[in-house]
Amino acid sequence: MLKTLFIILSITLSVCNFAATAKSVKPNVSMIHLKAIKTAEKNGDELYLAVTAYPSDGQPTHYQIPKYPLHWPSAKLDSLKNIKIWQDKLKPGQAVTLIVSLLEQDSPPWNTDDLIGTVRIRMKNKDGQLETSWSMPNRVDAPVSVMTKKGRAEKFDLLGEGSNYQLYLHLEIPKT
Repeated sequence: MLKTLFIILSITLSVCNFAATAKSVKPNVSMIHLKAIKTAEKNGDELYLAVTAYPSDGQPTHYQIPKYPLHWPSAKLDSLKNIKIWQDKLKPGQAVTLIVSLLEQDSPPWNTDDLIGTVRIRMKNKDGQLETSWSMPNRVDAPVSVMTKKGRAEKFDLLGEGSNYQLYLHLEIPKT
């Protein structure tokens, strides 16, 4: 009986010790570059990002970058650097799926916005280590990892509505 109690106590202390050592992580996803290969409109496109975050334990959030009614003219994309897309704390076991869509803004109600492409980023805190996967829904091709001045980035070729853009996203995990 005493031996069984000792074993149960040891297991409980081990679980408590493990839970105390598992750390939260605070990933930061940023757009480090957006390049127009071909615009949809002859005089250039008006662009924005629509971002939706689906946390594993809460309600989704949706926002636009830049905030409506602002947009980025495709002729000025070279001036865009290190635009924060998403940052939040992930506790051990917590996950989030980000859907980042590049859209070309048009004038409602006569013309709706055009979807150029979508990126899906899945992140999960597994015992203090961040697991990630990057993909493009409805596409078989995967992003390409490239080295940039900020470090490794994922390059996505976004094709839609007669346009072609290259989107470079960077994931940073600050040391805690």
